Amino acid sequence: MWLRGPAFLREDNLSTTFVGAHENFALISDDDKEVRPIVAVNRTTVKEETCNSFKTRIERYSNWIRLVRSIAILRHVLLTKDSCEHSPKRWHYCPQSLNSGTLKSAEIHILKEIQRSEFSEEVECLMKEKPISKGIIAISVLYTGPKTSYPHDRGGQ
Repeated sequence: MWLRGPAFLREDNLSTTFVGAHENFALISDDDKEVRPIVAVNRTTVKEETCNSFKTRIERYSNWIRLVRSIAILRHVLLTKDSCEHSPKRWHYCPQSLNSGTLKSAEIHILKEIQRSEFSEEVECLMKEKPISKGIIAISVLYTGPKTSYPHDRGGQ
């Protein structure tokens, strides 16, 4: 038998020998929730701040004066790295970098960077002379608070 195979394979009418060969199956409707469930997809985007952002870096400072001094020194190094006579073409600590002018300039730089990061849409509207959102309160942009005294300030030398 194994050389010729099973007897039903040699029959002429193969379809009648199988059980259920003539059964018709109805198609499943498109509304059947078990076969075709409704899938809802929600998309959420999250804006992640980069670790190199100015705001993230200054949040590490616990003291305003230390932050201002650090920014003043960094700005001095960047602005004078090629032209300072004390230590040419190298990073250095220069005592002239901490005077009242550079410290005030550093404060203004910090405030501008924070404003640029936190109120970018409003700053853009002001630059394009468009009206800003109603949630913003109009205040004076000049800081008139108490003068911060710095321990190493030599009176503007």
